[in-house]
Order: sequence, then structure tokens, then C-alpha cells
Amino acid sequence: MFIKSTIFCCFLIIFILPAKAQNEITIVEPIPGSKLLSGETVNIVWTMEQSNPVDIYYSYAGNQYLVASNIVAPPYQWLVPYLNTDELDIVVKSYEQEMPFLIWHQPDAHIDEVSSIDFSDDGNRLITTGKDNKVKIWDIPSRTMIDEFLIEPGVLKQAVFFLSDGFVAVTDSVLILYDLLNDIREEVYARDYVTTFRNVSYSDFNALIAVGTENGKVYTFYPNGELVEIYETGTSSIIYSVKFGYDGSKLLYTDYEGYTHIVDIESGTIESKGTHGNNNTNTVVWSADTDSSYSRIVSCGVDRTVRLWDYEQDNQLALFNSHTQHIRAVRMSIDASRVISGSLDNFIRQYGVRNMTELNQITLNHGGSVLSLDITPNLDTIASAGRDNSFKVWSNDEIYMHETSANYDLENDLYIHVPDKVVTAGRVFELPVFSNISKALEQSGLDNFDFNLTLELPILLMEPEIGISSQPGHRYDTITFAGAFKLGDEQIFDFNSLALYSYIDRDSVRILNFEIVGLEIPTIRYINGLIVIVYDCEGEYVRRVYVGNERNGIALSPNPTKESAKLEFDLLETGQYEIKLIDINGAERYIIHNGHLNHGSYDYYIDLSDFENGTYFVIIKWKQNEMNYKFQVSK
Repeated sequence: MFIKSTIFCCFLIIFILPAKAQNEITIVEPIPGSKLLSGETVNIVWTMEQSNPVDIYYSYAGNQYLVASNIVAPPYQWLVPYLNTDELDIVVKSYEQEMPFLIWHQPDAHIDEVSSIDFSDDGNRLITTGKDNKVKIWDIPSRTMIDEFLIEPGVLKQAVFFLSDGFVAVTDSVLILYDLLNDIREEVYARDYVTTFRNVSYSDFNALIAVGTENGKVYTFYPNGELVEIYETGTSSIIYSVKFGYDGSKLLYTDYEGYTHIVDIESGTIESKGTHGNNNTNTVVWSADTDSSYSRIVSCGVDRTVRLWDYEQDNQLALFNSHTQHIRAVRMSIDASRVISGSLDNFIRQYGVRNMTELNQITLNHGGSVLSLDITPNLDTIASAGRDNSFKVWSNDEIYMHETSANYDLENDLYIHVPDKVVTAGRVFELPVFSNISKALEQSGLDNFDFNLTLELPILLMEPEIGISSQPGHRYDTITFAGAFKLGDEQIFDFNSLALYSYIDRDSVRILNFEIVGLEIPTIRYINGLIVIVYDCEGEYVRRVYVGNERNGIALSPNPTKESAKLEFDLLETGQYEIKLIDINGAERYIIHNGHLNHGSYDYYIDLSDFENGTYFVIIKWKQNEMNYKFQVSK
């Protein structure tokens, strides 16, 4: 039976618009107007009225270049780059948002609970469902309910707007498509597909309706009820959420076994990612969403975390664990700037995707367990609904940017730069070396010179095209050769070689000697580059060995960190390993692992909530070897 009635309710709500946030930033170090020297390390120190994470840039010639993002506290050590400019600006930016303010609270919106809520495309209407098996449509400007519908048969699960003026609702037994403008209704019964319906999504771009089921399948239909496609991944897991991406080209659905499935509508291919973008499974993912470019996905689940991950690389970008109970819903803005989450712990939290940070100052208390939420495309309104029988609507102000800059003179000494390079073992590669020696030539009146250059590299090089002394079993090789430089050249030379081996420790490429023939110039200052050797090891994984300024094989992010961090490391050999955290005084703070490990790549999530602010080290010991990694805790 399908019953429609119209009810009008009126609420008088008075609210005060918040004032724009003020949070001035001042750069203290380096002293504004002072001289910076290319290749030197300087501390960037700033002060703020309210301590927020910042992004740091340098700029010249009208362009800005990111130095670092999400820096929680000063100082930040910066290696001044070699630039073709005599002056530059250091820019410090911070972002904050005023607390959203409640514009509508609708108590007793449904009997028992409000199970789903969804905005219309223009953001002026809401559609809700409840355990009373009613679909209700609400007008936000007038704060009134304008339509309600009793949906039968079955238990009502979800409803969303579709077409120019209509809605689609699912019960466990029927899909009802209702064009309100033309008074057209279509029905699709679950029994015809030997399944049970659970949730629904609609894409206006390709006029498709997607329905998730309780036996692992997702069906798509046209608005007339015609079946288009059936998607399945070989499991019979409950589909916990289904949602089209912004332009309808991809469909995301999540299941009981901890997978997020991404369907390419045009090709019909399905990619299935483990829990929250990792390889682990068996953690229920309640909801997932993506930005308009599908470059990032956000997901949430029974593990009480919100995770942001890279769709293409299947790489976790950020983890947020402030919720204390299951997280039932997440939404990401189409511009990928914001994520919101709603949990059974009653709270709605917001996250800045650009900075990978939680916006703690704008946490909202719904007042009851949150089962569903939505945000308008322009981010200006949030709606939430849940087990307290009510829904709430907040006006969500834009994030304000606070920015300051300081100007500095830049002095470029003569330098040689061996740039970062990635090479593959067993392959010929070219290593370019750069310099600004042309400035010296301009001053001398010459336009060319000859030179001899000697480099020391922590790899063994075989079959070179130029002179080399390779000594098997030794840690370093040196290369010395002659070259010529002409005024205007940015690249001095290339050399080709075959990289065969690297030690486990990182080390610097060093310029041992640079001798210019027949020309006196000032002292040359050096900046060392980074060579990365990629080669296959035993087993079914690819080992990346870095040759640079830090120890190899360990990474901890974020660094600096607050309450938790992700530790990643690679092991070249199987053996007994002791992995622990120590403080700057050498005191043991936490044992991560003590026992047998196979060679391969590993990651651990570490709880640092009990750690005080300060410097700590990750220590990995095996046989007579040791690796370590320094990190900061700054809360």
C-alpha cells in the first residue's frame, strides 16, 4: 500500500551569524629582510594567536612553491634551494573555520529512528526515511515538511532524490521509483532477482539507479525500472553502502567483509580494495565516498576509523581515529577539500583533505547516534539524522585562510648539484649534474672551460663508458672524468653506467673533487643528490633501496606526529628482529616486535597518545645490524 499526505509545520528560529575568524601569523625567523644563502639550512619560526597547522611556501617571479604542509608547530628546518633569483618570499598559511551553527532541529521527524537523509541537488530540500516506513520530503528555507509517503511492502531502508522532481526508495523487498512531477510510479521486486534489497543511489549524469543487496550483488536500473547491469565479486556479503561518484562514471559499494568495490560504468570492470584501502580485510566498511576526480576515496567502518586513501596507488594517505564507536557514514566534497563523518558516538567530525588534518574546532554533537549524514556540493550546509528520531541541519561556513609572507635577499654561491635519480638494477642510466658556474664565466668574460670531476657513489658500477675503479666487496665506487662547459649550459654532463648493487644503509652521493682547468673562480659549495636503486629481491615483492642522507628502509608518517603514526619498513632478509621505540635518552618506551620476521615490507599503526612531546627513535636490530629513524611527537 502506498499512502500520500501533505503536512505543513512551522518553526521560528533566530540565529546570529558568526564573525569571521581572526588568527594573525607573524614570521619571526629568518628575520624578514635578511639575506638567505642557497644551500644553507634555516629555521622557519612563526607565531599565531591560535595554534593551527600551517603550510609553508616560497615564492618568486609570481609563483608559489610548496615547502611543507600540515606543520603543527615551529620551528621547521628548510634547506634553501638554488634559484635563479636575487630575492624570494617565505609564505606561511593557516586555515580555520568557525563552528557551524544550527539552523534547524526537527525532533520526532520519524517514529523510532531516522535511518537515512539526503539533500536535493539545489540544497533546498531534504528526503528522510525512518522505521515507520515513511519517506518524508522537507523544505529547508521554510523549515516545513511538504510531503510524506508510506512505503509498502517490506521494511524501508533508504530513499534518495532522482530526476527533476522525484525519489527512489528501497525496502528489503521492493524498489519504488516515483516521478512526482508526472505522477509516474514504477516498482521492481527483489523476488524477481532472488535477492533482498538494502540501499540505493542515483546518478543524474547517466540516469542510473544502483541498488545494493544482502547477498553481495549490486543492480543498476533505468528510471523506468528496466534492468541495466548486475555487478558481483564472487562473495555473498551484505552490501553496506552504494554510491555513485559525482559524474556517474564510477560506482562505489562496500561490504561486510571489509572491501570497497569501485565499478567503472563504461567498461564494467570492478576493482576491489581491502579495508580502507589497505590489504587487510574482515573489517566491515559502512560507507565510502570519493571526490569528482576519483583520485581519493574516504571510507569508515566498525574499526572506528576514517581513512583517506589514494584510489590509483591503493595507498593510505591519512587515518583519523577520534570517534569512539562505529562510524556509519562519510561524505567527501566534490572538490576534495572536505570530509565529514558521523558515528554512533553522537558526533559529526570534519577533516581538511588538503592538509590531511581533523578540524577539531568544528566537531558537532548531533545528540544521538548518527546513522546518516549529507553535505551540499558547495559545503555550506550539513544534515545529520539518527536514533534520536530527529534530524539536524547546520550552516557550515567556509574555511578561512590566514596568510603572511616575508621578503628576503637570496645569495647564490657557486654550486654543483647531483639531482635525485631513480635507477633500476641491471639497467643503463644517465646521471645529470647541474651548476650555476655560468655566473662565474659571465664575471670573468669567458664563455667556456674544461674541468675534471670526481664523484663517490655508494653503489658498485660495472661496464662504465668512462674511467672507474670498481672493487668488489667495497662500499663505494669513485668516478673521475674530464668534461667541458659552455656558457648557457644548464647541464654540465651525463654519464652512463650499470647499477648492480647497493648496501642497506643510506649514504650521500659526494663530490670528492671539482677541478676547473685554467680558470680561477670562488669556492664552490655543493649540494648532494639522492640516487634510488630499485631491484627485485627474493620473494614476490619489489625492494626499493634509497641512497641518501637517512637510514634505509624505515618511514614513519606523519612526522612530526600527534596521537598515532604509521610505521613502514622493508627487510632484506629473514631472521630474528627486535623493533622498538626509544626516547632521546635511550630509554625503551614501546616494543613493537621481538621475534621472527620474513623478508618483505611491513607496516604498523602505533598509538602514541601516552607519549610526551619530544624526540624519539624507531630502532630495528637483527644479527649485528641496526637501523634507526628519528621522529618528533608534537601535540
